[in-house]
Amino acid sequence: MVPQVPYDGETADDRLADFYKADDRATRLFAIGAGLAVLIGCVGLWGLASFNTQRRTREIGIRKTLGASSGDIVRLLVGQFLRPVLLANLVAWPLAYVAMRTWLAGFEDAVPLSPLFFVGASVVAVAVAVLTVLGQSLRASRAAPAWALRHD
Repeated sequence: MVPQVPYDGETADDRLADFYKADDRATRLFAIGAGLAVLIGCVGLWGLASFNTQRRTREIGIRKTLGASSGDIVRLLVGQFLRPVLLANLVAWPLAYVAMRTWLAGFEDAVPLSPLFFVGASVVAVAVAVLTVLGQSLRASRAAPAWALRHD
């Protein structure tokens, strides 16, 4: 209709994207924060596992001398670190449920909040904890009992 004016069309997706820019920024910021929190938690858990394994070197040597297998030692050390992770999940579930219900209430469409989300998060947390501690536990369980008993 007006050939001297260039066409500047905009799709519905472009118009809707403007409404969700703040949510997209918040999502990215939350993802970065969560990633950093997981990384810091893994480093802390690895350091704690390293310290605890080093502190219990004699105990591990005695257990191996008395017939404990490497699998028993690994289960003992990994199980010791899983208890706080599971306890933290039990404390976090109600807090996360309340926070998510409050946040989801701000949207027009009702979004169901399934317990599977919390179970999935717990499975991921346990997997991260096991993978973080497993290296230290395997190294301690494979050490020779004689070396462990002489180690100060």
